[in-house]
Amino acid sequence: MGSNRSATSQEVLACARAATPGRDRLLILMLSTTGLRITEILSLKVQNCFNEMGHLRPAFFVPRLKAGTGPKSRLIPSCKVVQEDLKAVYWSLPERGPHCFIFRSPGPGNYPITRRHALRIVKNCASKAGCSSEIACHSFRRWFAKELYERTEKDINLVRIALGHRSPASTVYYLTSDSSALRIAWNSVLVSTFGAPLCDAPNCKAPLEDPASVHLAAAAAQAKTDSPVSAGSVVSNILGRFDPSKRRRRASTAR
Repeated sequence: MGSNRSATSQEVLACARAATPGRDRLLILMLSTTGLRITEILSLKVQNCFNEMGHLRPAFFVPRLKAGTGPKSRLIPSCKVVQEDLKAVYWSLPERGPHCFIFRSPGPGNYPITRRHALRIVKNCASKAGCSSEIACHSFRRWFAKELYERTEKDINLVRIALGHRSPASTVYYLTSDSSALRIAWNSVLVSTFGAPLCDAPNCKAPLEDPASVHLAAAAAQAKTDSPVSAGSVVSNILGRFDPSKRRRRASTAR
């Protein structure tokens, strides 16, 4: 259900604006403003978000779903942008008991929507917003982790606490840049240092030629013109110079 691709800030805002007010927009905003796992969001009940008087809590109480994934429970600060939709969803519930799920399934019984259903909502919002089809529920959690990491002056322990990880090793996975970002940075280093980009970058200059290729081309040209020796034998001789096994044998003989 997750995605290895992180959403961008533009995609997060676009999905939130494209989402239908109410449950769909609440799901996008909860994913974006809390950094919670989709399973944690779908497990939220009325008692986790509202007090006995029906008033919003200043922080969501998120219980641990299974052993080994983090602390037993944690408090996640509530954001003002989610309050309107959270109240609308609350008042639209057929029942508002403390154990009723916030993202309740439209079917009979008190059950939350499935992760597959949540993924369809996210995909639909991304499609309406014109975002990449790779956007999934986990893309927002990855975006949240990266943004928090940059804004806490790269304090990985604070990010670990926010994501509910036990080990920083799990947090590092979320902060790993995708391949496109890596190639952009890599290309920038090469251009600034050597004046030549990566081979698949725009306006790519020819890389430094391999010595073996230079010798092969020269040998083949000489064989066709000046030398009576066949081109094949000259090429074989040149290849021998770059044969690591022959190089090792020559070195051992020298000893």
